Amino acid sequence: MKISALGRQFIKVEEGLRLSVYKDIVGKATIGYGHLIKKGETFSSISVEEAEELFDKDCAPIEVFLSTLILTQEQFDALGDFCFNLGVHALQASTLLNRVKEQDYPAIEHEFKRWCYADGKPNDALRARREREVDIYMKGKYKV
Repeated sequence: MKISALGRQFIKVEEGLRLSVYKDIVGKATIGYGHLIKKGETFSSISVEEAEELFDKDCAPIEVFLSTLILTQEQFDALGDFCFNLGVHALQASTLLNRVKEQDYPAIEHEFKRWCYADGKPNDALRARREREVDIYMKGKYKV
């Protein structure tokens, strides 16, 4: 399974597009659609096409991991955004993943909403993003 066109659009809207290097919410160097600049990568600016290529590369490992789970397309997309924002490792080590595997829907909603902190402090933007992910996961409602 892959992140749907609507899911990809959702992620892009959530991340925004910046063609020059910027610091993300926790101060990490970022470019494009939320691409965290890795050791050995050097960018000052990129084109929209390069941003799209980075986005595709960033989605690939998320799709590989999520394909190991039994999910609807909407659930896949919601977790795809979660992983894009926080990393696959965050989901792999989370109680959220356990609740997804158990299909414990009230607990899934609760677990999504716990991930609203940046540098240990509650963050309204992350809280709102988790709410939108819950809407996709639970109701199939994309707010793009």
